[in-house]
Amino acid sequence: MKTKLLREKVIAYLNEADDDTLRIVNEVIENYIAKNIVAYSAEGKPMSKEEYIKSVKAADTSMDAGDFTSVADLEKEVRNW
Repeated sequence: MKTKLLREKVIAYLNEADDDTLRIVNEVIENYIAKNIVAYSAEGKPMSKEEYIKSVKAADTSMDAGDFTSVADLEKEVRNW
């Protein structure tokens, strides 16, 4: 498909799109432009390399501070479910 025709077709779709579709298209375009999405959060949010590194460092700090559940404690907790 020629670029001009493709552009016109996409514009026609966008002109009729609802808010959800526009948000999705926008996210796809931004991710494509950024090309630095290296991970996704547990909620599905794309993370840049910088955001991912920050998240990993925060997790390391939390673990170093003892903020985690040991396997033994988790096994005890599971018994009470």
